[in-house]
Amino acid sequence: MKTYTFFLVVGCLVSLTGCTAYPAGLTRSEWEALTPAKQAEYRKLQKIQDAQKQSDADQQRTNAESERRAVEQSLWNGPLR
Repeated sequence: MKTYTFFLVVGCLVSLTGCTAYPAGLTRSEWEALTPAKQAEYRKLQKIQDAQKQSDADQQRTNAESERRAVEQSLWNGPLR
C-alpha cells in the first residue's frame, strides 16, 4: 500500500509540473526571453482573455438555462393527450 501511495504522489507531482502554462500560449523559452515589463503586459492580456472566456461561458449557461426553462414551461402548459 505504501508503494502504491508513493507512486500515486510522484505521478501527480510529475503531471502537475509538466503542465505549466504561460500567458498567451507562449513557450517557456519565449516567456523567459521577455523583459519583466513585457511579461506584465502579457499577464494583463491573459487576464482580459480569461475574463472574456468566463463571460462567454456565463452567457452560454444563462442561455441554456433559459432554453431549459422554456422547454419545461411548454411541457407543463402543453395540451393534455
